[in-house]
Amino acid sequence: MADGSDAAEVDKWERQRSAEAELEAAEAASARGEAGAAKRLAAAEQALDAVLEAALKEAADDDYSESEEEGAFSGSDAEG
Repeated sequence: MADGSDAAEVDKWERQRSAEAELEAAEAASARGEAGAAKRLAAAEQALDAVLEAALKEAADDDYSESEEEGAFSGSDAEG
């Protein structure tokens, strides 16, 4: 992007923020006792969980990839 940010990172942030905003709105609707609020709240919780799980999985995959790359350069030549 022109401002130096990574489009994929911005997209992830926007998805997470959107899921958080929907959860907040669903919680407020539930507190007001609106019809259908329980379903909306459950769906919002699921959506946020999915976004967070995806972020954690990606971070774990990135960590694994980085450790694999580091290991590729520490071959047996150094041993001996």
